[in-house]
Amino acid sequence: MMFDLGFPTDAIDVVENLYCQAHTRIRLPSGCTGDIPVERGTIQGDTLSPFLSLIYMEPLLRWLHAGNRGYMHGHADTNTPNTKAINCTSSGAFADDLICLSGSYQNLRLQAMKLTQYADWAHLIISGKKTKP
Repeated sequence: MMFDLGFPTDAIDVVENLYCQAHTRIRLPSGCTGDIPVERGTIQGDTLSPFLSLIYMEPLLRWLHAGNRGYMHGHADTNTPNTKAINCTSSGAFADDLICLSGSYQNLRLQAMKLTQYADWAHLIISGKKTKP
């Protein structure tokens, strides 16, 4: 994704080297655990992790915004030609949460389809308990 977003190859190489064979340990009252390989996600507590998460979610956020299927703020004046809604909000990402807004059930279904396809492609886990129509 970094390459597709236009990051220089040397920056991509640095991130790849940081995560190649990365491991972590958990500090317990009885001492530290052995090495635990980081096989998924970002390194907990690493200052680079929030930035990498944003890069990971950027294509999804752009895709959800495409088509203007989000919730329309404001209103369209039917008496004035070519007047459009003031703003369209399709989604928002907050740490490890995502919100998809829509003004109609049909558009919400299309946004959910995009989210499902992206989650399948990117190996994201969607929490059914937190998902509300």
